[in-house]
Amino acid sequence: MSARSVDAQPGSEAQRGSSRIGLLFALIGVPAVSAIAVWQASAEPIMAEIVQASVVEDDSRIEGTVRWIGDDGTRRTATTLELTNEHVATGTVPILTDGGRGEVWVVDGPPVLAMAVAAGLAILLVLVVAETLRGHGYVRGTGRPGEMSTADVQESRGFYWRH
Repeated sequence: MSARSVDAQPGSEAQRGSSRIGLLFALIGVPAVSAIAVWQASAEPIMAEIVQASVVEDDSRIEGTVRWIGDDGTRRTATTLELTNEHVATGTVPILTDGGRGEVWVVDGPPVLAMAVAAGLAILLVLVVAETLRGHGYVRGTGRPGEMSTADVQESRGFYWRH
């Protein structure tokens, strides 16, 4: 006869605490990992040299002309990019290009919106998985009692509602 620990029984306080720690870890860890993955997958900016910068008098913003060497080794130039005082002070600006269409963007920092969307979707995924493990899920048919046979709604056949 083997000794059985009280903590190992299903539904015990230790098991519920352990599942809460796992859920908390999943709610923090999964979104963080997905946000980091989006950040790492974002394109590496090109450091462009500022050739000329001037202040636009009507709204006091700085516009400039920048020059960089493209992927194919040719020297490229773009005008009317909006710059900051820090860019002008350093003489370089991080940019992204669209490849062949000629559009250029100034990049300042990681793609925060994409990281936030990825983290939000990851949180929703964790919540769906947690609720599925608790027994909530898909019901075949309309869900009215007696509509389907008990063989059709067994756990081995898919998701079910636990009442």
